[in-house]
Amino acid sequence: MTQQLMVKSKTAGYYMVQSLNQLLQTSVFSNAAWIAQDVTLASGQTDPVAGTDAFTVTADAANAKINQIVQLKDGTLNRIFSIYIKRKTGTGAVALTIDGTTYTNETITGSWARYDLSEPQSGTAYPGVRLAVSGDEVYLAFAQLEDGDTPTDYDGNTTSRY
Repeated sequence: MTQQLMVKSKTAGYYMVQSLNQLLQTSVFSNAAWIAQDVTLASGQTDPVAGTDAFTVTADAANAKINQIVQLKDGTLNRIFSIYIKRKTGTGAVALTIDGTTYTNETITGSWARYDLSEPQSGTAYPGVRLAVSGDEVYLAFAQLEDGDTPTDYDGNTTSRY
C-alpha cells in the first residue's frame, strides 16, 4: 500500500487522504533522477511563487524531452502527473506523458499554469514533458506524480519516493 498523508481540511473539519509525490528532485530538473534527451537546462529561473526554483528547458532537437523513471507500487491505479509550465519562446507543441510513449499536447502560454495528465498505470511510469520543435523553450517547475484523478497541493520531494 502506498504511504499517504492525512491532511485536515481547513474548511470542512474532516480528514482527507493525499497521495505522496512519487517523483524525486521535483524541482531540480538537472538532477540525475531526470533523464534529459536533446535539451539544455538552465536553473535559477523565476518560479510560479516568485522564487528561483524553475528551470528553462531548451529543445536542442525535435521531440526533445525530460522524463523520470518511477517504479510504481500497488498494481494498476489511476496516476496523475502534474507540472507547472510557462512558455518562454516558440510556438511548437508541448506535451505531457505518464507512460513515456503516449504524449498529450497542451496549450502552453506565457503565464504560469499547472498542467496535468491522468491515466491508469502500473509497473513503471515515465512521466515527463516533450518539446516538438527544436529551439523552443519553456520554463518548468514543481513536478508531481501521485495516485488519483485530480492533482493535490504540490508536495516537493527530494530524497524518497515512499
